[in-house]
Amino acid sequence: MKFLIPLIITSSLFAGVFTESQKESLNEAYHIGKQMKANDGMTFEQALRSIAFSESSAGRFLVGDVHSSKDPFKASHGVYHVRFKTAREIIKKDKWMNNHFAYLLKDDNELLRMLQEESRFGALIASTYLKMNYNHALKNNIENPWERAVSRYNGGNNNVVYIAKIRKNMKLIKKEIK
Repeated sequence: MKFLIPLIITSSLFAGVFTESQKESLNEAYHIGKQMKANDGMTFEQALRSIAFSESSAGRFLVGDVHSSKDPFKASHGVYHVRFKTAREIIKKDKWMNNHFAYLLKDDNELLRMLQEESRFGALIASTYLKMNYNHALKNNIENPWERAVSRYNGGNNNVVYIAKIRKNMKLIKKEIK
């Protein structure tokens, strides 16, 4: 019976039915990702929606990586499962993020709270991270900067399993949410 619970949860997530809350998260991701533009004009609305769904089932599971540490500063948080350390780096390195959120660099607990509770903030961090990695790949003439950005989101330069998961979920979301 233990193994049936994950099976039931997994099958209900892919049964073509998103809850209203999931739809709201996916629509928010779409709108924020659409506004985030890379140096060549690329936007990240579809990737960001798919990341939200892939990482947290669009808001159902808001803490990840807890198996590796009980330390909340090492887990990933929010709809986009952003790590605390990653959020700090993005705020430091991205000019717009630094102008608007530098105050969070002085208050670890508030940054952690924002990651956990403010989905729009998480979307800004996640889409900025995609944009930064995409622009880096573009600047360095790395083949397929979109794949590199998505792969780097999940911790690798060539995470083909994660890229495939994001592409699969992009198709599912497009089909289900008009």
